[in-house]
Amino acid sequence: MNLQSKALGRVLKNKTLWLVAILLLLEGFFFYTRTGWTPALMMSKGATPELAGLITSINFWVAIPTVLLVPRLAYKLGVRKPFLWVTSIIEAIFALVAINANLSMSWLLMVLVGAADNTRLVFTLALPVELMPEEDVGTASGLILSIGFIGTIIGPLTGGHILDLTGSLDISLIVLAVVALAAAGIAFRLPETGVKPEG
Repeated sequence: MNLQSKALGRVLKNKTLWLVAILLLLEGFFFYTRTGWTPALMMSKGATPELAGLITSINFWVAIPTVLLVPRLAYKLGVRKPFLWVTSIIEAIFALVAINANLSMSWLLMVLVGAADNTRLVFTLALPVELMPEEDVGTASGLILSIGFIGTIIGPLTGGHILDLTGSLDISLIVLAVVALAAAGIAFRLPETGVKPEG
């Protein structure tokens, strides 16, 4: 058996890594469904197409400071898990509140969920590096991405199918809340990979 086969065998047997893959699948489901259908949601609340696009773009503007600053904070605190489960709960709350939120509330909601989304994505992608031995990181990362990005396909398709059937995104938002709570449950089961700084 060659080294690549041995590495793949070790990775496939790692139960924690499978949890990370499922977490990334749920993240992809939530993120791509939410961002893909946010313009339609905003227009259903009275936004013009241009305004709906602007509100949706907040998610990506918030990503810039989030991915630069939040990992530094986590490093200083020496923890990772709270940044996974707290953000998942924020996402669940967003999905439920967004059902009845008016357009003016949507700006703040998008800032909060954008920060939560991007925080959870960054920390989830970093987990193979922190969980696996150096020689298995590439294989482990490939596995979680292969499984995780299935969510990027099935999420938006699910949202679109629900919209076609009901004419509303409300049920899709409830589904997203359930997905986010499932992600929080998985995050609780993961080991803490942070290291408390010395001194």
